Amino acid sequence: MAELNENELIDSFVDFYKKKAVESKFQMGFNFNVLAEQCGNIVENSHTNMLMCLLEYKNKYGYVFLEDFISMAGFDIKIGEGDVCFKRESPTESEAGKNGRIDGFIYQKNNFAIIIENKINHAGNQEKQIKRYIDDIIDKNIVPNNRIYVVFLTRDGVENPDKDSIEKMKNMGICEKDDDEQITGPRYFPCSYSQHILNWLKDNIHPIVPQKDVVLNAGIIQYIDYLESLLGCSPNLLRFNNEFKKWFEREVTLSGNTKAKNDSLYKLYNSLLKKKNTADIKKSEAINVMKNIIEAKNDELMDTLLTVTKNYFTSGLKPLIEAYHINHHFTYYYITIRDKKWPRGIDFGWYPLGLKKLSKSNEMTFNFKAYGKKLSDSVEQELIKKGFVYSDKSKSYRKTIDIGNGTFFDMNEEQQKAFLEEAYRTSAVPIIKDIIPKI
Repeated sequence: MAELNENELIDSFVDFYKKKAVESKFQMGFNFNVLAEQCGNIVENSHTNMLMCLLEYKNKYGYVFLEDFISMAGFDIKIGEGDVCFKRESPTESEAGKNGRIDGFIYQKNNFAIIIENKINHAGNQEKQIKRYIDDIIDKNIVPNNRIYVVFLTRDGVENPDKDSIEKMKNMGICEKDDDEQITGPRYFPCSYSQHILNWLKDNIHPIVPQKDVVLNAGIIQYIDYLESLLGCSPNLLRFNNEFKKWFEREVTLSGNTKAKNDSLYKLYNSLLKKKNTADIKKSEAINVMKNIIEAKNDELMDTLLTVTKNYFTSGLKPLIEAYHINHHFTYYYITIRDKKWPRGIDFGWYPLGLKKLSKSNEMTFNFKAYGKKLSDSVEQELIKKGFVYSDKSKSYRKTIDIGNGTFFDMNEEQQKAFLEEAYRTSAVPIIKDIIPKI
């Protein structure tokens, strides 16, 4: 890290950003966004209302936006016949959930119940918040306990629910917690606006809205533009992003091994979080730009793994899959490999894949998930022959792959590439060719 402490470094960056923003003012073009002009900093309830409104969208094919959101979350949910209930700021009435309101609550009686807790503006966790919501749903007997799902929606994907809520969800099989303090699970989605919602709106939702729905199209475009500005990734800002990257390279020195570099970046990132709640819009935008640079630098530490994985499955005249998705947090990567043509709920990838784990472990775990439940005996026997073992905890099949001497980061790039390609050849390809067609 540079000689400046983290807070001084961030303040220095803000000053540099303001200077460059003034210089580039006439290059960035004029922006008119109704939400930004009328609302300024939109409160969390309003963000939830906009998301819920979109999820309620229904045409002759059904709840198409909701189905796509469920697929992105990786939930084992199939919407049945009849209406789905959508409630915003839903009050909890039982003794267990007293004095609480669920930001977004979506359910179909006896089929599924999705709790959406929105923390886009970094609101603090209330005591036992998610736990109280879950207890209230259980008391009301809306769905079986194993059909309760939780979406914890944050701006950057860094925050976690409170400890009591995590423990409740672990006991119910909703989620699990690894050594790096990351929360994942078959019925828990750590969703973020920067890594999920924005791309979902741009790539999945807006392209399929009929042109005749002029107001809906305009509304989505405006909201996408607002989020891009809020998250520091608007096209206008990215036009002169190289200037900020050069500043970072001059002022910040990363040294040591991969783990040490990641620790330095995370330390700087935490300092950013403390400064993000500010009324100074220019400062907020500067901090978001800095966040994007830090995350990009952190991604470089995983470049070989991400690049080899993507190329292995999507390159060539006959790629193994047609769609590729990476879901990751700042210090944690859960690489999910999934193809849209596969039945819903099927994916596989590395788990868990924290930078800390890769820096100290001489083995990696390859994970295969299908609907979040056990497969037929014949298919399961095929998986066992291929080295996979069923995990009750995660409701998935896992295979431990020995790295050999040292850790993943002790290898050079060629060795990492060879290791990954061999792992995919012996573990992923047999699943794609022999298992998935039988599901």
